[in-house]
Amino acid sequence: MNDLARAPSLLPPLPDGEPPAPVERPSLGRARTLGVRLSALSVLGLVATGVAWVADAAWQATRDAFIAPLTLSPDSAAVLESKLRLADLELERTRSVAQADAASADADDADEELSRLHELEDTLAQSAPWGQAVHGAEASASAAELNNLAQRQGLLAKMIDKQQKLAAVALKNLRAGVISQTEYEQEKLRLDQLQLSAMETARARAQSELTAKKATLGVQALAGKAPAMPEMVAREDLAARVGVERLRLEARKRAKLAEKDALLARVRKLDALQGQLQRNPLFRVGDAPLELAFVPYTQLAGVEAGASVRRCTLVVFACEVVGTVAELIPGEVVQQDPWGKSERGQYVVLALTDRTAARAKTLRVRPGGGIGGAFEWR
Repeated sequence: MNDLARAPSLLPPLPDGEPPAPVERPSLGRARTLGVRLSALSVLGLVATGVAWVADAAWQATRDAFIAPLTLSPDSAAVLESKLRLADLELERTRSVAQADAASADADDADEELSRLHELEDTLAQSAPWGQAVHGAEASASAAELNNLAQRQGLLAKMIDKQQKLAAVALKNLRAGVISQTEYEQEKLRLDQLQLSAMETARARAQSELTAKKATLGVQALAGKAPAMPEMVAREDLAARVGVERLRLEARKRAKLAEKDALLARVRKLDALQGQLQRNPLFRVGDAPLELAFVPYTQLAGVEAGASVRRCTLVVFACEVVGTVAELIPGEVVQQDPWGKSERGQYVVLALTDRTAARAKTLRVRPGGGIGGAFEWR
């Protein structure tokens, strides 16, 4: 303090008669206090920053979804299982298509047989009027023939009677010596010929009467006024068997068409299922491996395409962004969750910028940013 008092004054001199104003100078104790305060504030700021970092990390841990990454190669069990399932579906589709073609061919065969049976039924239906017309014509022809034969019989009877008289006269003349034996034999031969003609006419008339009776009975039977003829019974039996066969073929055709429709519907479903399987990212596994992750249903909220994927080296601290979620794979799977417990969930495809992150036991998915972004590695 004495040294400071003896130091020359840098202030301008005051007017005479006025004493100089005292100069206040900081003490060394107050400077040290200020330094301590600044150091304390720095430490307090660091502590506050650390607390904020820990709080943000803990808060982000409650928001983040924990996923279990895995890498699929062409030899992975899930890939082989999916490809085997696709091969089974293709085999089942081929079998169903073949069965549908066979059912269609059977339906076509049944349809052709039905066409032939319909033609036979039409023929049988037309046979009744045809038979009635034929029997009617036979009856008319038989009646006309009977009329002619009756007239012939009458004419032959007259001729025989006349020839008998001529033969009797010739016999008298032969005995009287008027004619020769030859002339008498000629007259007798004419009589025999007339009698033979009469017998043939009688036989023809009997046959015509039988034919006429059959024709008349046929017409009456076809009209329902007489018992059925054998040919009618045979035709009705054939018509009944044709009807039964037609019903059987129609049922077979309907069954085959229904089977074909069911098989084609199955083929469409198999095609849709094949399309779903082929759109599955598991089928994208080629020469390069595919990074996936299993997400339990309890962690699925907020896991969407574009969400950032983080790897944390100190449990929930020191996290860095290693990629994003590319897409969610439809369909449920059962696998171990990030904590080793078997859970139900879904696969997601990862787009990793650091492919070594796929070897981590657990990764975190964050749908958006947070305070902790200031404390993370980028």
